[in-house]
Amino acid sequence: MLTSRSFLCVAVVLVVSSVTAPALASEPEPELELEPDAIAKADAKPHDDLLFTAGAGMLGDERHVGGTLALTGLRQKGWLGYGATFEYSGAVFDYTSVTAAPMVGVFVDAPRWARVGVAAVGGIHSYSGVGAGFIGSSDPGASGTTAFVGARLFAGAEVGNKTRFHFGLQLSADDDLSRTRTPYTFEQTAFVATARTETASHTVGTFRLGAMLALGTAFDL
Repeated sequence: MLTSRSFLCVAVVLVVSSVTAPALASEPEPELELEPDAIAKADAKPHDDLLFTAGAGMLGDERHVGGTLALTGLRQKGWLGYGATFEYSGAVFDYTSVTAAPMVGVFVDAPRWARVGVAAVGGIHSYSGVGAGFIGSSDPGASGTTAFVGARLFAGAEVGNKTRFHFGLQLSADDDLSRTRTPYTFEQTAFVATARTETASHTVGTFRLGAMLALGTAFDL
């Protein structure tokens, strides 16, 4: 038989349950929450970083087509970007060249996931094998170094936070400041009974365009 004390205990239990149950039911599960605009704020932060890329692509000059490889380092702070590029290029069945040049330009400073800008470059092209003979010739081609000026266009995207993966397109335009006709002599030994000395001359210097795909890494400073 239930006593008054039993009724009192049951009543206390019911009251406590009615008070705590809604609180427990309404308590959210623990979870990581970000500010609603945290991602937008991160994207809007201006660039203050270093970018290193490696690229491969095509080039074309006034008479040839070929390929190019490039290593580029870029420091961007806000809208200002500066750095250097080092390139190795080769025209099909003709010259090879090495490029070294500093660059400075203007870039879109935000959002951080975008890397878009244009830079002026100026440096040297070192050529070898210009006009070299192909089959049946010992002609090594002309060699020489010339200064050049040009431009680089960057258009890419980046994924990540403080360290980001970069992928994009780089376009180039270079104009050598001189066109030098370079004479030289060589020993013709291919397909001849007796070696003979021959003279040739070729022009060192040209205008060329390039396009390459670039991959790299950006680091916030």
